[in-house]
Amino acid sequence: AANPSFIEDGADATLFSATSISTVEAGQNISQLQLTVSNVADGADEILVIDGANVALTNGNSGSTTNSFAYSVSLAGSTATVTISKTDSAANYQALLDAIAYSNSSDEPTTAARTVTITSIQDSGGTANGGQDTTTLAVASTVSVTAVNDAPTLAATAANPSFIEDGAAATLFSATSISTVEAGQSIEQITLTVTNVA
Repeated sequence: AANPSFIEDGADATLFSATSISTVEAGQNISQLQLTVSNVADGADEILVIDGANVALTNGNSGSTTNSFAYSVSLAGSTATVTISKTDSAANYQALLDAIAYSNSSDEPTTAARTVTITSIQDSGGTANGGQDTTTLAVASTVSVTAVNDAPTLAATAANPSFIEDGAAATLFSATSISTVEAGQSIEQITLTVTNVA
């Protein structure tokens, strides 16, 4: 487990490395694995990058990745369960797990640590004659999440007015919209320039 840090607007945080998977018996493949993610609170902004696909941790989300691994997401409270399915080699599943990463595109990510846990893996051998095809796991990687302040935004329509000597003041802008991006903040300063002052 990498136990990485994720900083708002930063790079994806890779979760695992040096993954080793075995079906035990020769000639079998892996058919499914499951992961959980704790403290999910930012809706579709929270994702796991799985085999090239940005998988939003929202209830009912499903689809397939670049290499046709199927995924589905269920959300119970603040815990997301991600199921990844495809009958493929242990080596390909190892590569998939070593590349899985956490990301969050929110401008105000909640900062509770996310624990991503590999909870089970299933092979293609079946359960005939008392066999076991699924192993319960608890391989966890904890992601620390750090929020950073975003620059404020401003949009306005320029009036481009005319001023006539001894006339009324010329209003310069209209429909001005300003945002601090993050809630609970205020604007402290604004700067303007004026050309050809003589």
